[in-house]
Parts: sequence; structure tokens; C-alpha cells
Amino acid sequence: MKNIIAIILTLLFIQSCNNSKDNKIADSKSNSVDSRSDMVQPTENKSVDQDSVSGYADVNGLKMYYEIHGTGEPLVLIHGGLGSIGMFGSNLHTLAKTRKVIAVDLQAHGHTADITRAVSMEFMADDIAALLQHLNIKKADIMGYSLGGGVAIQTAIRHPEMVRKLVVVSAPFRRDGWYPEVLAGMAQMSAAASESMKKTPMYQSYSTIAPKPEDWP
Repeated sequence: MKNIIAIILTLLFIQSCNNSKDNKIADSKSNSVDSRSDMVQPTENKSVDQDSVSGYADVNGLKMYYEIHGTGEPLVLIHGGLGSIGMFGSNLHTLAKTRKVIAVDLQAHGHTADITRAVSMEFMADDIAALLQHLNIKKADIMGYSLGGGVAIQTAIRHPEMVRKLVVVSAPFRRDGWYPEVLAGMAQMSAAASESMKKTPMYQSYSTIAPKPEDWP
């Protein structure tokens, strides 16, 4: 039963990725501005649309990709595991109507290449703080989804002076907060499963925008 539930959770996640992909096609047909990172050529401080820029920031030995959309109070968006900025779909531009949205690709995700360092929430939280310093933003609201939620929590713990409000979506503050079935599903996400995962939308997105697709997963 546990394996079945883990598989169901995985399929639901893949379906959400497909929905995001379908929304991308629909947005293109309606000539609306698409916020997904794979629609942006990542060049340092390049304008991607009105009130928007994208670039790379040198933080903690990492060349971290980010996008800035809109104006107003700063809001940092942190994506989930095996994802990228594109996970937020049209929500990003909706938020950018009233906020200055800073969206990031974490270490070894999206446009941001991996480095010889453990992939940990603590390190990635330090990257978020360093990026805000790089952008001369003293304090921001932080929103994280799944893995990004854990990174958001660690950012608030490690750099409380930089966090105004914290929004955590689909993430526990401790590992034992996950249902055992979810932990079992996570345990199956390993290098051994990397080849079979190349058939998923997650890999298709990664291989399209990653600077080093051969580093998957």
C-alpha cells in the first residue's frame, strides 16, 4: 500500500508539471507574456520584458540564476525539488502586478549549475540571503514550495533580519513531519532512478534550460 501511495503522489506531481506545460502553450497562443524561465535567454542584467530583468549572481561560489519581475515590495519565490522558476507558471506575473518578484533557480536546478558542494537547504538558504545582498535588498517576503519551502524556513532561521514575512507551501519544518509514504517515495528518487526519469516532464524541462544537462539528476 505504501508503494502504491508513493506512486500516486509521484504521478500527481508529474501531472502538475504537465498542467504547467499546457498553460505555457495556452499563454503563447493568447500572446500573453510568459514568465517561465525557459522562455528567457539568461544573460546578465538583460531586460526580459517591461520592468523585468534576468541574470546570474556570484553567490557563495555559485552562479545563481534569477529573474526580477514587477515593482513594489520584494517577494522571493523559491521553486520545488527537480523544478525551476517555471513551476510558478502564470502565478509569477500575477504576483508581479503588485510586487517586485525575485524568482530564483536553486543550486543544480534550472539555469543554475551544480558546484562541488552538498545540496542542502542550509547552503541554499545562505544563497538566497547572498542574492538579496547582491541585489541591495535589505528585507523581503520569502515564499517557498516543497523543497523551496524548506529553504525558505532555513532562510528565516539563518537570516531572520532579511525576512519580512514567510510563506511555506507543501513543506514540513521537520523531516518527520512527512507522511511515511511520502518519505518512501522520496527514497526512490536516487541516481539509480535517473535514467527512467528522463521520460518525465521534469527531465525534459531540465535538459532544455540547464547549463550542464549531463549533470542530471
